[in-house]
Amino acid sequence: MEWASPYSFISFGPFSAIPFYLLHSITRELPLSSTVIWASVLVGLATSLILFCSHFRQIEDDKAVRKMSPLVRLKKGSLVVKWYIIGLYSLLLALGFTQTLPFPTFDKRKLFFGKYYCVRLHAIFGVALAAGFVVARMFTKQPLPQAIGL
Repeated sequence: MEWASPYSFISFGPFSAIPFYLLHSITRELPLSSTVIWASVLVGLATSLILFCSHFRQIEDDKAVRKMSPLVRLKKGSLVVKWYIIGLYSLLLALGFTQTLPFPTFDKRKLFFGKYYCVRLHAIFGVALAAGFVVARMFTKQPLPQAIGL
């Protein structure tokens, strides 16, 4: 892969996910665990894959100017992506089975509150959107746009 991939992995993986976790920690101790570290590694790997895939649309242009981007050097870039994804999901599965990462729990109480918060967010968003339309209408004094006829 390109020289920037390790930097992307570190920057968007451990160097961003771990501080974010520590920032939201409620203890004064350093609550760093293998779960947090492995989760940040998975985020970094996924981000690196996104950046690697951004080169697919540039293959012909890179060849034309003899730029040796990762996908120009690799003959089967799509095969690399396929195995990368298989490896990423295999790692995720292995971390789940070893209980390094928790499997999702289906606590009905937590699910109820999750749905409750989503409905609440939806309602608040709807009210804010409607209020925005009303305020915009009051200040602009323009008529509402006509409905599009089908």
